[in-house]
Amino acid sequence: MTESVDTDEPTKSKQGAGIDEKPKSVSFFKLFQYSNRSEKCMIVFGALCSIGVGAGDPVLFFLFGDVVNDLSASGTGFTQNINRTAIWFAILAVIVFVVGFLQMFLLHYSAIRQTKRIRKLYFRAVLRQEIAWFDRQASGTLISQLSQNIDQIEKGIGSKFGLVLQYLATFVVGVVIGFIKGWKLSLVAIAMLPLNLVAFGVFAFVMKRFFSRELLAYGQAAAIASEVLGAIRTVVAFGGEEKEHKRYAEKLSDAEKVGIKKSTAIGSATGFLGMVIFASAALIFWYGIKLIIEEGYEDGAVIIVFFNILLGTIAIGSAMPNFEHFAAAKSSAVEIFSTIQRSPGIDKETRGRVLPTVTGRLEFKDVSFTYESRPDIKVSVLSEVNTQHRFGSGHY
Repeated sequence: MTESVDTDEPTKSKQGAGIDEKPKSVSFFKLFQYSNRSEKCMIVFGALCSIGVGAGDPVLFFLFGDVVNDLSASGTGFTQNINRTAIWFAILAVIVFVVGFLQMFLLHYSAIRQTKRIRKLYFRAVLRQEIAWFDRQASGTLISQLSQNIDQIEKGIGSKFGLVLQYLATFVVGVVIGFIKGWKLSLVAIAMLPLNLVAFGVFAFVMKRFFSRELLAYGQAAAIASEVLGAIRTVVAFGGEEKEHKRYAEKLSDAEKVGIKKSTAIGSATGFLGMVIFASAALIFWYGIKLIIEEGYEDGAVIIVFFNILLGTIAIGSAMPNFEHFAAAKSSAVEIFSTIQRSPGIDKETRGRVLPTVTGRLEFKDVSFTYESRPDIKVSVLSEVNTQHRFGSGHY
């Protein structure tokens, strides 16, 4: 029994094939879409370990507050209490060591495995695309996607993800312990939080802005040096040594000026940050001593609130710069994921049947050809071509 197909019906093209539909953005949790079950387990457990590491410091100062209370209390049993607290210090140290190791290992290892899979899927998807797709890609973009952009994804779903969870846990646990031990003093300490965040934000902004400007200035000087040394025979032949030296010195002078501005700005930002931190400490201790005298606050409670609220504020400030890595990872994933999920116009891996017998005819009617990347240029050879091929004939 033979199978046949009548090709008298006009062939309809695949809808949507070869059309680039790129999402405007990728949500943070979509960055993990290529993880398998074991990697998801590592991510969850690594996130829990990050929270455990972040909670370690507030718990440490909670125990330290008990030591302060024991030292300031009258009686003979304080030595036994301090020894018991010292044992808890040792236990906490072991726990933080274990969960700290698991945090970095699990999140980093899972990120490496995911990005390895993404690289393979992306490279495979690139090789599947039709030639017209490559005409629309900028030179060097594909290599950049495989290296730099996927590295950005690795940071966003790996170590930086763990650090942000760690810092947030430090802030939350510190504030909770602070309010449990002394809510009045904690409210006063929290009032300084916005000013501390402004100080950290100014410091991060100054660092980022002047670092990029200094890097650009030195990059221009390096470009001149590379250009001159690459054509040193020509430079010497035309006696251009002094001229090129002057060009290089001018760029170095520009870099020096940027470096001076950078040092001044960073120094000012560092001083402002230190002033805010010490002003917060002064306010907490001033009001804490007032509460000890007037309301009988424990000495240890003041220490606990001071360290935990201040430590939590610093943790939030430290977490802020890491959100840039999340934004970079999401931005990098847009192009990579859209390429992986793209259906090429001519899919080499499309599977079908090979028919032993075919009857009918193949007709081309008013066929014109243009390069997809340059639709304004028409190929005159294929301009409104009409041909008809009948079954079994070698001509038309």
